[in-house]
Amino acid sequence: MYALLFTDTDTDTLADRLRAGEALSAVLLTATAAGLGSAPISDVIEFADLRARAARLISGPGQPQILVRVGHPPPGRPRRARAARPRRCSTRRDDRA
Repeated sequence: MYALLFTDTDTDTLADRLRAGEALSAVLLTATAAGLGSAPISDVIEFADLRARAARLISGPGQPQILVRVGHPPPGRPRRARAARPRRCSTRRDDRA
């Protein structure tokens, strides 16, 4: 089971996009903390015709910024393992050459 969530703004300025990104970050972190998976779907807002359709689906005059799928993974599907911690590069030099 999953839900589709839109982040939208009143207008479509660079500042609006930044605020939408900040809101998206909060949603993704909250979903992860609750044990939910998420998948941003940016195709919907990358093309003008699809973005106009998405805007009609949102109640109100908002400009869609991103669509996100949030929910539980299907039963029996294993969760992806956490990425290994990045290793530090060794910058040790051998000056004996």
